[in-house]
Amino acid sequence: MKFPTRLPFFLRSQWDISAERLADEVINWRETVFFATKHGCTPPLPEEIPGEVLEAWQQIRREEYVNFDRQWEAVHAYAEANGYELSVEPEPTPDDW
Repeated sequence: MKFPTRLPFFLRSQWDISAERLADEVINWRETVFFATKHGCTPPLPEEIPGEVLEAWQQIRREEYVNFDRQWEAVHAYAEANGYELSVEPEPTPDDW
């Protein structure tokens, strides 16, 4: 399957641990890599935040404090542009229930 277009609930809960984590791109990217690895992402996401994702996240923070959906749009755009896929269905979002 393709990389999910919507922010997976599992990852949203990881990003939403505390106010300090919300503003930390490095931690959010680490959680993204963990999620992708857990769900069989190929090829593996890079350990370092790709420049296009980091720039998009920093722009979002300049415009508003945090917006998980916009953050995920940047991750999804990067994944699509670089041929990433998930081999296992990610956990459902509340919208799926």
